[in-house]
Amino acid sequence: MNPHRRPDPEAREPRPSGGGGWLWIAVFAVLAALLGWLASEYGDDFEWGSDGPRLAYVLLLLVLVVSSLALRRTRIGFALKSLLAWAAIGLVIVVGYSYRAELKAVWYRVAGELDTSRPTPVETRADRRTDDGDRDSGRGEGRALAIRQSADGHYYVAARVNGTEVRLLIDTGATLTVLGKRQAERAGIFPTAGEYVADVRTASGIAKAAPVRLRDLEIGEARLRNVRALVMDTPGNVSVLGIDTLQQFKSYEFRDGVLTLRW
Repeated sequence: MNPHRRPDPEAREPRPSGGGGWLWIAVFAVLAALLGWLASEYGDDFEWGSDGPRLAYVLLLLVLVVSSLALRRTRIGFALKSLLAWAAIGLVIVVGYSYRAELKAVWYRVAGELDTSRPTPVETRADRRTDDGDRDSGRGEGRALAIRQSADGHYYVAARVNGTEVRLLIDTGATLTVLGKRQAERAGIFPTAGEYVADVRTASGIAKAAPVRLRDLEIGEARLRNVRALVMDTPGNVSVLGIDTLQQFKSYEFRDGVLTLRW
């Protein structure tokens, strides 16, 4: 019998090549370039009392990361790829923060398409800036929000009545805003039987309704106070936003499947 040779661990797993020296040279070159750029850009405004400790912290953190890579005999290619990956992540974060206003507008647009009852802020001419960076105050239109048309052809809006979320059907044929009884109770409105004194013409005939005042009616960032409304039994407990409430805005406009409210 031929004795089996014991496998050599070093033969099976080749030792990673060095590269620690080249890694340190690259790090020192980057540090030198960074310090040179900081000196040229912020040399006059740099304050060692406040900015010095933060710079030292960043440099120490970088040295610790590189030291750990060198002690583990990490391949130089892998180390550089890791550094580049973290640099790319940091760049994405910085770019996202710089364009946070534009990204917020994109999010509002996407959310409005997914949920048409969600009111989304829109830019008005008062929000646009002139070429010299000043606001065009001569043609200001205040603030505005958009509500998109639903698939059934109607417009719905997720509003808040007295702090409680209520889904309203926007109906320009309705004179006043109408809350179903269950929606009104959720908003803390409990008319007594003797308060149902208003006659309302519906598709099934004349119905009794209770006139009330809504302390707060919020639609997106718009907030109306002391809004006239009615409480009554409605089919399917549907609540309606009437023309009287729409007219409390500075203007409203239906165009291309979008209702724009300005205030």
